Amino acid sequence: LAEVPFLDSSGAHSIELLSRRFAGKGGNLYLTGANPDIRRTLLALGLREPKVHYLPDIDTALAVAHGHLSCRNT
Repeated sequence: LAEVPFLDSSGAHSIELLSRRFAGKGGNLYLTGANPDIRRTLLALGLREPKVHYLPDIDTALAVAHGHLSCRNT
Protein backbone atom coordinates (compact mmCIF):
# COMPACT_ATOMS: atom_id res chain seq x y z
CA LEU A 1 0.00 0.00 0.00
CA ALA A 2 3.04 2.28 0.01
CA GLU A 3 2.05 3.83 -3.31
CA VAL A 4 -1.63 4.36 -2.37
CA PRO A 5 -2.15 8.06 -1.59
CA PHE A 6 -5.73 7.69 -0.30
CA LEU A 7 -8.37 5.03 0.20
CA ASP A 8 -12.09 5.62 -0.14
CA SER A 9 -14.73 3.58 1.65
CA SER A 10 -15.27 1.35 -1.39
CA GLY A 11 -11.60 0.39 -1.54
CA ALA A 12 -11.47 -0.14 2.22
CA HIS A 13 -14.57 -2.32 2.04
CA SER A 14 -12.95 -4.44 -0.69
CA ILE A 15 -9.93 -5.03 1.55
CA GLU A 16 -12.28 -5.93 4.40
CA LEU A 17 -14.04 -8.51 2.20
CA LEU A 18 -10.67 -9.92 1.17
CA SER A 19 -9.69 -10.31 4.81
CA ARG A 20 -12.89 -12.27 5.45
CA ARG A 21 -12.15 -14.61 2.55
CA PHE A 22 -8.63 -15.24 3.75
CA ALA A 23 -9.80 -15.85 7.32
CA GLY A 24 -12.54 -18.18 6.11
CA LYS A 25 -9.92 -20.33 4.42
CA GLY A 26 -7.52 -20.22 7.35
CA GLY A 27 -5.23 -17.67 5.71
CA ASN A 28 -3.65 -14.42 6.79
CA LEU A 29 -3.79 -11.03 5.10
CA TYR A 30 -0.63 -8.93 5.32
CA LEU A 31 -0.78 -5.24 4.39
CA THR A 32 2.50 -3.45 3.91
CA GLY A 33 3.49 0.19 3.69
CA ALA A 34 0.13 1.67 4.71
CA ASN A 35 0.50 5.35 5.55
CA PRO A 36 -1.22 6.64 8.72
CA ASP A 37 -4.32 7.88 6.86
CA ILE A 38 -4.83 4.57 5.03
CA ARG A 39 -4.30 2.61 8.21
CA ARG A 40 -6.74 4.83 10.12
CA THR A 41 -9.40 4.23 7.44
CA LEU A 42 -8.91 0.47 7.62
CA LEU A 43 -8.86 0.42 11.41
CA ALA A 44 -12.15 2.35 11.41
CA LEU A 45 -13.67 -0.61 9.53
CA GLY A 46 -12.38 -2.98 12.20
CA LEU A 47 -9.43 -4.25 10.20
CA ARG A 48 -7.00 -4.99 13.00
CA GLU A 49 -5.17 -8.05 14.30
CA PRO A 50 -5.90 -10.90 13.83
CA LYS A 51 -7.98 -10.08 10.73
CA VAL A 52 -5.09 -8.26 9.12
CA HIS A 53 -1.41 -7.83 9.85
CA TYR A 54 0.16 -4.40 9.22
CA LEU A 55 3.83 -4.60 8.41
CA PRO A 56 6.33 -2.01 7.16
CA ASP A 57 7.45 -3.78 3.97
CA ILE A 58 7.11 -6.90 1.84
CA ASP A 59 10.32 -8.51 3.11
CA THR A 60 9.02 -8.31 6.68
CA ALA A 61 5.64 -9.69 5.58
CA LEU A 62 7.32 -12.65 3.89
CA ALA A 63 9.37 -13.40 6.99
CA VAL A 64 6.29 -13.24 9.22
CA ALA A 65 4.27 -15.38 6.79
CA HIS A 66 7.00 -18.01 6.72
CA GLY A 67 7.00 -17.97 10.52
CA HIS A 68 3.25 -18.53 10.60
CA LEU A 69 3.58 -21.43 8.18
CA SER A 70 6.39 -22.97 10.20
CA CYS A 71 4.25 -22.84 13.34
CA ARG A 72 1.38 -24.62 11.57
CA ASN A 73 3.64 -27.39 10.30
CA THR A 74 5.09 -28.30 13.70
